[in-house]
Amino acid sequence: MIKSIWLLLLFSLVPCDPALAADGTAVTSSSNSSLDTSTVQSREYRADMQVRQVKWKSSMDRALEYVKNGDYVAAQKMVDIARKQTVVNDPDDSSLAQTEKIAGDIAAAQSNLGAAERFYRRSVYLYERASAPDKSEFSAALISYAELLKRENRLREATRFEMQASQLRRDDNSTAETNRSL
Repeated sequence: MIKSIWLLLLFSLVPCDPALAADGTAVTSSSNSSLDTSTVQSREYRADMQVRQVKWKSSMDRALEYVKNGDYVAAQKMVDIARKQTVVNDPDDSSLAQTEKIAGDIAAAQSNLGAAERFYRRSVYLYERASAPDKSEFSAALISYAELLKRENRLREATRFEMQASQLRRDDNSTAETNRSL
């Protein structure tokens, strides 16, 4: 009985005010609630983007495995799933451009040249509007599109895309050389 009285007395001396921080300093709810809310939302957004990126990468890896095995139907399904994991309005995210390029490769392998051209054209468009696209990926999309155009005997257009891809590779190589010299 005496122990419980001492415990009650001890707890009555400890401040239980939720406006006090662990170190005893006062916390104003109005100033920190907006900060906490925006911080939490920012962290949730970043976590959501990371989860989407992991899911996208997993879907694309599976799609590429299906392509290697010649299962284009399963590959297209994985590309469709990957497409849902991309962030369309983020100019720094080139995952949708990469997804469209792979979709074009799948359609071209199935001789669906009209669909392949649509996918390649969209991929190139997305890379062009990206703030800092991966030059090697962008170049690969341009080369794939040029190869398709050659199959359709549209050589002038194909040459234009090949030249653009070549320029991107030169720029990428010069950047790599500069970085190595640092």
